Amino acid sequence: MEDTIPAPLRVALDDGLFGEETPLAEIERRLDQYFSVEHGVTRASLMNLAIYTERPETLAADDESLNRITQNHACRALLLGVLPDEGGLSVRCWIKARCQLGPDAKTKLCSEQVTFLLGGDCQSCLTNLVFSHLRSDLPLVMWWRGELSHHFQESLYTVIDRLILDSSRWPDPIPQFAKIAQAVTAPTGRLSDRRGQLLVHDLAYTRGHQHRRAIAVLFDPPAARAFLPEINRIEIVHTPAHRHTGLYLGAWITRQLGAELTQRVGASYQYQRPGGGRIGLSLLEQTEGACAIPSILLEGGGARFEVIASGESPLLEIRSRFGQHQTNAFLPGPRLGDEDLVSEILMRGGSNLLLAQVLPRMAAML
Repeated sequence: MEDTIPAPLRVALDDGLFGEETPLAEIERRLDQYFSVEHGVTRASLMNLAIYTERPETLAADDESLNRITQNHACRALLLGVLPDEGGLSVRCWIKARCQLGPDAKTKLCSEQVTFLLGGDCQSCLTNLVFSHLRSDLPLVMWWRGELSHHFQESLYTVIDRLILDSSRWPDPIPQFAKIAQAVTAPTGRLSDRRGQLLVHDLAYTRGHQHRRAIAVLFDPPAARAFLPEINRIEIVHTPAHRHTGLYLGAWITRQLGAELTQRVGASYQYQRPGGGRIGLSLLEQTEGACAIPSILLEGGGARFEVIASGESPLLEIRSRFGQHQTNAFLPGPRLGDEDLVSEILMRGGSNLLLAQVLPRMAAML
């Protein structure tokens, strides 16, 4: 294993970033011992939260992600770093507690973290390793960083309740979405929700949450809703790394309008309404900008509706113009950090049915 540990991770290990190195068989006993010795410390867990990565050079950054998330979400945290499949199987483990002051500013509320660094062919042991170190009565949320590799197999995803991923980081998304489609139809071994299915959250979709809300606000007035049947042109501008967020927004808007995809030419799409009307959707790439989606435009019947993000402001501007009516307003803008998006998902929970309905439409646009 030592030969495959990248230099940045080796420095983090030497600095004790992940806490106390512990033999695999001693993890639970030593955690119990820590919380029994420390006075004024409460062991708090609302869920099991795992971060999985096959890029061990990012493990220190993933550790900081857990630090930010656990400030608002108490959990049993698992950090799983997988080294390249070289040599025999090897496992190293570390434990630590992440603590926040309680409401009385005296006691501490602590999340416990276990970090695993796996070397060699860990495919057969990964599920057992994860499952044996969960709080068994709590749901498992797994944030899978990067592509779904051969380690994403049925024995693992059937014990996951919520899977968080980011399709915008996938160079070849079509086979990845096929794996997701297979996973969500498999019966789960855990009580995730009343349907017993794996719940999937794509950060590329979550990044568009405030934009979807802004569009809903634009068409909230009855006078504006009257123009929905007239919309015949949609333009979505995205930055280079966030094409999938633009696709999700296009899929969501056209679904709300009841239109079906009939033709694609490059980044331009043609949709057909049930009554025969047509809608043209264009995705334009903007090379600069801090926001994933700098602007959205919907036009038709002489009306114009816009959602605009300014790089200098944390707000979204919404504009509408139809007839003698003209409106300008501001709404909260999207969260920028991945940790913020994950925290938003954990806070809202729910069955995420809308993504399940939009995802096939988005996948057809790839």
